[in-house]
Amino acid sequence: MKLQVRERVRAIREPLGTAGLVVAIIALIAALGGGAYAAGNLGATASKAKAGPRGPRGRKGPKGATGPQGPAGPQGTPGANGKDGANGKDGASGATGASGATGATGATGATGATGFSGFTSVLPSGKTETGAWAAGEIGEVQGYPGGGGNILVPVSFNIPLASGVEGANVHLILSNGKEFNSSFEEVTSTACTGTVEEPAAEAGSFCIYAGTEISSPSNGMALKVFINPAVAAESLATGAPGTSATGALIPVSMIAEAPSGSKAYGSWAVTAE
Repeated sequence: MKLQVRERVRAIREPLGTAGLVVAIIALIAALGGGAYAAGNLGATASKAKAGPRGPRGRKGPKGATGPQGPAGPQGTPGANGKDGANGKDGASGATGASGATGATGATGATGATGFSGFTSVLPSGKTETGAWAAGEIGEVQGYPGGGGNILVPVSFNIPLASGVEGANVHLILSNGKEFNSSFEEVTSTACTGTVEEPAAEAGSFCIYAGTEISSPSNGMALKVFINPAVAAESLATGAPGTSATGALIPVSMIAEAPSGSKAYGSWAVTAE
């Protein structure tokens, strides 16, 4: 652009000279200024002509295809615990279910030992039966044992024995727990280990327990009530020392004149052999 202007200036200056050149330059500047103004006005007019009124909005285009799912975001901070709500009412009970099937019958247990019936003709071997005896109130009786002063106290066995007990197996137990034997001695009994409250006897023995004191070595034979340990029981069948199968008699006697109201009592036990 500068080269063209320079060439034009040279072409004008050569025929016009310096003064003519000045005039030509001024004319050129005026011409260029008018062209620039014309060009500016033309641009503005074209701009105004280009910006017309806005037309109506076009229709919405179809939805584009769904893009791929983005990566999962980081886990958020847990929220604060909420307040408990009011307790709800209990719901109604459900219907009862059907009964299950009956299980299989279990195995039959072993047969137990044979028991005893409600009635037995004799006391089984090793079994014990017990009872009570009493004598009184005794009036005045004269004499020593064997002198006619005996009172016979009957004892009955609820269940009969297979056979009576021999005299040697009849034992008299004093209120102090000692046995008063046929030698008139007080010894520890091995055949009668019970008490007047809980009488007991070994197999084949008949034991008489005294609940009151009876004349014996421990009290100097001072009491009026006496049972002879040599014949503490008599057979109901024969009167001999011992018992019968259904019971016995216990002879109770007085040592001297017995005051009115004297009495003796206790318990007994017999065990079948």
